[in-house]
Amino acid sequence: MKTKRLTNAVINDITSKVTATFRSFGGGSYTPDNPISFALADSKPQFAAGVDVEDVVRFILKQAKR
Repeated sequence: MKTKRLTNAVINDITSKVTATFRSFGGGSYTPDNPISFALADSKPQFAAGVDVEDVVRFILKQAKR
């Protein structure tokens, strides 16, 4: 099996997909009327409380195969 090279473009693509799929803050997005979301909107994406780490790992490995 050929492994995809982990370039910055691949990392950025997976980061965007993780941010869109799992509860997170930052990354340029915010939820209106949520002061935490608004305060973190301009920071790097970060997980919100309660995100299942195993789900994220499985998602990342699946994306890296593509």
